[in-house]
Amino acid sequence: MKFSQFFSDPELIKLEPKDRSSLIGNVDNIEIINGNIFIRSGSNLYWFDESGNLKNQINLLGAGPGQCTYPVGLNVNFPGRELSVLANDKKSIITYSFEGSFTSDIRLPVYGHDFKLCNNGDILLFIGGEPFVPGYNDRNDLIIRFDSAGRYIDGYLNKDVIHQSNCNNLGINDFYRSWDGSLYYKFPLFDTVYKFTDHSHLYLLVFCRLP
Repeated sequence: MKFSQFFSDPELIKLEPKDRSSLIGNVDNIEIINGNIFIRSGSNLYWFDESGNLKNQINLLGAGPGQCTYPVGLNVNFPGRELSVLANDKKSIITYSFEGSFTSDIRLPVYGHDFKLCNNGDILLFIGGEPFVPGYNDRNDLIIRFDSAGRYIDGYLNKDVIHQSNCNNLGINDFYRSWDGSLYYKFPLFDTVYKFTDHSHLYLLVFCRLP
């Protein structure tokens, strides 16, 4: 299977840091929206334009408001011009504006491995092999949905039907947002993709088998 079977006329964009402090190490998360490139590398968030010019860099490392020592994931709210990460050391989701202003901190009752924010503000949190929390996840689900204030709503993919050893590192960075804003979760064990669809403000899971 060749790259050319899926893509034509690839374009190389050279990311231009302003100085040595803007150099990128590992690329933990990347999202490209309307030509804008958003990257999380460790505790740093980067915003590049379509030409690769650095527009802003946000350093999250610290113990103060809006800071953390263990960031996970990346969510880009392009219409709202906001970047969010999961601060696992604080069990919260912290949000910044594209320009670098700290805007919110949503506390959660559990740790997670990955997350995405729904269009209505709900939070989808992948907890993987973490122990379930009575009162929040009695059904022992892999993915938990909270409202925009961090209150438990529902869960998906009950992990009691999956061997526990298969859940420990399952699903990290397996949330995806398509060009139309739809959210997907890739479930590698059974070669399936789940789509979160909006129906009367209730996000349902619809799965399709991959060929």
